[in-house]
Amino acid sequence: MRKRRYKEISVSTFLVPFLAITLSFVVLSSLTVQAIRNYFEQHVVQDARGLALSYKSNLQKAVEAKEMTNSLLEDKLLMAGRTVLSTGRVMDNLELESFARMLDVDVIYYYDQTGTLLSASDSKNIGWKAPEGHPVDRFNRSGLEKHVEKIRKNTITHLYYKFSYFRRTDGTFVQVGILADKVVAFLTSFETERILLELDTLNGKRIVSFLGDDLHVSSSTDNTQVGLRITDPEAVKALKAGDEYHSYQKIRGESYLQVFVPVYVDGLKLGFLSVMESMTKNSEVVGGVTTMSLAAMVVVYLSVVFSMLSSFRKTRSLVQTAYFDSVSGLPNQAYLLEFLEEKILHGRNRKKAVVMVTVTGMKVINLTYGLEEADRIIRNIGAHLKLQEKENLRFFRFSASQFIVYLEGYRDKDELLSQLFEIQLRGLGYLQDKSWEHELSFQMGIVELTGHSSSADHLLKDALLALDQAKRNHDQLYAFFDEAMEKQLERENQVEKEIRNALFGHKLAQLHLHYQPQVELSTGRIIAFEALARMESEKLGAISPQEFIAIAEKKGLIIDLGYAVTALACRFIQSLDDAGYGEVRVGINVSVMQLLRDDFLGKTLEVIKDYGVECWRLKLEITESILMENYARINEKLAQIRQLGMQVELDDFGTGYSSFARLEELAIDALKIDKSFIDRIADGRKSSLILADLISMAHKQGLVVVAEGVETPLQEEYLRENCCDYLQGYVYSRPLPEAEALALLDKTGLKEKWKMDA
Repeated sequence: MRKRRYKEISVSTFLVPFLAITLSFVVLSSLTVQAIRNYFEQHVVQDARGLALSYKSNLQKAVEAKEMTNSLLEDKLLMAGRTVLSTGRVMDNLELESFARMLDVDVIYYYDQTGTLLSASDSKNIGWKAPEGHPVDRFNRSGLEKHVEKIRKNTITHLYYKFSYFRRTDGTFVQVGILADKVVAFLTSFETERILLELDTLNGKRIVSFLGDDLHVSSSTDNTQVGLRITDPEAVKALKAGDEYHSYQKIRGESYLQVFVPVYVDGLKLGFLSVMESMTKNSEVVGGVTTMSLAAMVVVYLSVVFSMLSSFRKTRSLVQTAYFDSVSGLPNQAYLLEFLEEKILHGRNRKKAVVMVTVTGMKVINLTYGLEEADRIIRNIGAHLKLQEKENLRFFRFSASQFIVYLEGYRDKDELLSQLFEIQLRGLGYLQDKSWEHELSFQMGIVELTGHSSSADHLLKDALLALDQAKRNHDQLYAFFDEAMEKQLERENQVEKEIRNALFGHKLAQLHLHYQPQVELSTGRIIAFEALARMESEKLGAISPQEFIAIAEKKGLIIDLGYAVTALACRFIQSLDDAGYGEVRVGINVSVMQLLRDDFLGKTLEVIKDYGVECWRLKLEITESILMENYARINEKLAQIRQLGMQVELDDFGTGYSSFARLEELAIDALKIDKSFIDRIADGRKSSLILADLISMAHKQGLVVVAEGVETPLQEEYLRENCCDYLQGYVYSRPLPEAEALALLDKTGLKEKWKMDA
């Protein structure tokens, strides 16, 4: 392994900023002390102004509240008075009590022309006569038709009321009253004392007072200030002129800064707001700033030393992060690449192998026991692997559940495998007592280094290919990389390239369809063709559908391949129309990846529209395996397809997921019985077949039955006897190119049959 060199961190790098920061703190400390003193005094003045504005706002609210309350009460009293007068007669106590409840007022009194109380809603004080000068007497003598008083105390009950009076034409009059105690309590909340309590500070060092225009303190947060008068000549002069003023005062041996601010409401000066701020706080702040400055300088000195030490630690931590896995503690992929490059370039002439090991079952552990438990397992595996490290044996973590073993100095493959299995047993030894031991296992992809090994990336790619080969067979614990794997990979890449050329390189002729007829057993007519994809390559020749379709799915090309097949099928439908076979349908196979796409229907309809064919001419065939996942979503999509007029056939029925219970809710039109059932039809075995039952049950559910893979007359006869609807297979015809399929239709003379039926 190459030795890594680390740069030395020079202490001089920190000296210049250290001296500059130290000098800056000394200067700033001095300036800050003076600035704080000046700022604090201005802050108190501004704070007092803000309090004065707040006080002014509250006073305005109080005035507005009083006016609003009076207005609402007057409106209510006027309405109540008019209602009582509208009766046109003098009412007794019970009637007045009823009216008071109805009008939501507190009292209604009825007086005669002399001001004597005739009746009352509370049935009290009947016969009482208002003395001279009483508000009732004043209204009686005024000659006014109506009058509303301000809120006042009732002379008898001493409760706050607001009264209104209404005179009848005969001189009698009505007095209506509403209790105003709640309103008075509400307005009391706007009194000066209450507002000052809100202005009081939490630390108790601020004293807020209100002075009348006579310069006497009428209210204060400090009761000892109430009643005091300002006598300082300069203060009196400034305040009489309506100016702001501030000075220093001594209270109980403590220095205060006192600020006076005039308070105005609607242009009328109500008095002055006095704010006294303790200067002890100012001294504390100045002392605190000085202490902080000294502390900061000490911190700077210590920071320099700490920086020098932490720099080394940080560098070491960065190397650990860059080259080691944080969970397992093993060297990571970056370390591995450098290590392998070194071994390729300078390794001794010994047998060497790179082994990619995957821990299968980690996904189950993650889901069942959580990520924390999974990480604990990885940590333990890493710890056990590190204990086994030797000069010729190294371990690396490659990915989440994959490790790399590098081993050299073995004699042959048998010894290599023996050592690997021993490592595996030791690595799993600590799991023996765990309930999830059986869920974990190892699979290995092994590649031996040769003189032709070109790079670390190439080695890891080969190891991954070998591991992939082992994974294809779940029971296979390991696989050695060989040239056949590489050739297989090259073959896949070549086929992928040919598929891309066919789909995107304007070489669609490489991709074509063969058509196998579906025959109606009752009439012998060809009613449909199944379109089967075929591929011819100039370089590779004929490529089997099983191969290029599997590669298209693996490489993410199956969607585009599906739309290309749809387009070719629509073009064949055009040819059928031109040849006079306008009733023959064409079926195409659809993959699950196509069905799950949100734009599947839209894209399919675009293709159909481009070729000008009708939707019902296309049949879509799906396999049972499609229904294994996303059943509800796919079934909803199938229902939408049927609404467009296209038939849906369930292919390979009987080999997978579906049941007749499911078929009742599945949006399909036909079943295609799998060839494995057809192959069971043989002479002498008819009684043991369940095929007849399958056909019968499908018919009972309203489904059409298509038998595929029919190869013998015996099979055809059995299907005819058991009322199968359609058959497809070599007994009638192999899959044919387009021209031969059209020729077959002409040969059977079915064109005339279609015309006769029409």
